[in-house]
Amino acid sequence: MEKNDIEFIDELTKHFIDELSQDLGDFAKLRAKFSQLKMLAEKSLTVSEDACDGIAYLLYFTNSFQNPFVGTQALEWLSNAYERYPSSNLLKFLYLGQLFSESIETRDDTIRKDYEDLKASIRKDHQFFINVLERTESISLYANQHENLLKVNYDLYHEKIFPEVTIEIFPEALSSFYHSLCAEYYKIADTMEEARKKSFKALELYKNNSLAIAQVAYFMVESDTLEAENMFRKAIKLAESQFASSPKDRLFIKALGYSGLGYVYNKRAVYDIAEKHYTEAFEILQSSTFQNPFVDYLKDVILLNRGRNTFDGGRDIKGSRKDLMEVIRRNEDLVGAAKTNVGLMYYKQGLYEKAEAEFIEAIETKPGLPHPYYNLGVMYAKEGGEGNHEKIERAKKLFQTALDMDDSEGGFIEASGALKEIEGHGTRKNIRDWYGWWFDNAASSYKKALGIVLLTLLLSSIVLIIYQTLINEQRNSPDLSDLSNLILGGLGIVIFFLALPLVTHLKIGSIIELEMESKGERPLFYAGPSLTSVGHT
Repeated sequence: MEKNDIEFIDELTKHFIDELSQDLGDFAKLRAKFSQLKMLAEKSLTVSEDACDGIAYLLYFTNSFQNPFVGTQALEWLSNAYERYPSSNLLKFLYLGQLFSESIETRDDTIRKDYEDLKASIRKDHQFFINVLERTESISLYANQHENLLKVNYDLYHEKIFPEVTIEIFPEALSSFYHSLCAEYYKIADTMEEARKKSFKALELYKNNSLAIAQVAYFMVESDTLEAENMFRKAIKLAESQFASSPKDRLFIKALGYSGLGYVYNKRAVYDIAEKHYTEAFEILQSSTFQNPFVDYLKDVILLNRGRNTFDGGRDIKGSRKDLMEVIRRNEDLVGAAKTNVGLMYYKQGLYEKAEAEFIEAIETKPGLPHPYYNLGVMYAKEGGEGNHEKIERAKKLFQTALDMDDSEGGFIEASGALKEIEGHGTRKNIRDWYGWWFDNAASSYKKALGIVLLTLLLSSIVLIIYQTLINEQRNSPDLSDLSNLILGGLGIVIFFLALPLVTHLKIGSIIELEMESKGERPLFYAGPSLTSVGHT
């Protein structure tokens, strides 16, 4: 629809809301108004997709899909309209949002196709869906400026959404939830900075929005795991009483909270507690009677993170592999991350060819994921450290690719560090390598002792040479004594042995000392348009 058409629909909706407010106590007039909408809707089916989109906006903004007068007919119209115009993003958003707010059979291929189509549409044009939510928020705030509509909406909905909220801040609480939904759409589209802004704004608008709390907590994990943990626990507790009218929302937020706790403890390297929380999140979803494709997706994300955590902890490789292979079997969208972790598992088992194949498949499956590029770069860098300069060059390109594709602040920081390590800083790198060969933690006690003895001999030889030189100058004799020749010879031998690591590139392990990275996923919460804009009348 054109911008002028959209503005016209919004103004028409506001006019309709003004009339609703005036006629709120007159059920005959209210029934007549909604019946007019129903007749317009029926006519639009034979006109055009734009006409149906316009009617769909009106029905949605006026809450006609849940209206006691025309709700059943409106939903039937929506189904017919989507069947006739399946390419309409708006009809897809409203119809599938309504469908996925219910528990449905997920083995149905048609349902799964609808789910994949909706997700692809969001990623292709996420701003459209966010604009719909932002317009809905705007209409909702306008409706709640009418005191009588605000009271009706509050009485009908606050117990079902935020039972603890007062009528004075009810509009802000609804606005907070819409911001949270927008944040999720930005995450689906991998626009994380915008997701971050919306999440923090949602929390600012209403501090007890459990979804916003969980969202912000995920962003807090990197900087403050203690604060993040407290926020996840608060979100879980609040979700017990919030969203009574939407079991999907309550279910998802609790699972997000427990999965977030798993994320926190994985970051702290307390892998057994992390696994416990991931399992709690998974069992919440698995044991629920509410099932649909979005529940399945969240379960797959939790399996991915649990498999990664188990592998990171080195506790149960078999269990980790089972979780990761299940994700690969079930979820095409997460295959790249799962294969990255499987490749890392093969690498640590010494199965280098299999590891390389998994990293390459991960790149082919998910070209925008930096982790497999980085891990493959680490693998080539370690091989190149043995003198294979071609592998070193390939590693550099892979690290640069990983660095360039990460749009987070500072880029993919591990890749940045790897490039510095692999390129080095001339003399400083050589000195660092030399010191590491003799004295780092991996060096044996015998090697360290030998290094100390050689350094002592070196310093002693230098002192003796200086002393001998000064004595000769006082005697006015430039000739070196036999003792001086002996000292110089010994000094040469000491220097040769000390410099041997730099000459031959000897080092425990490879010249390039880098660690690979496993890959998890932040769970996505998706809520269809289940909240109303003006409420029942």
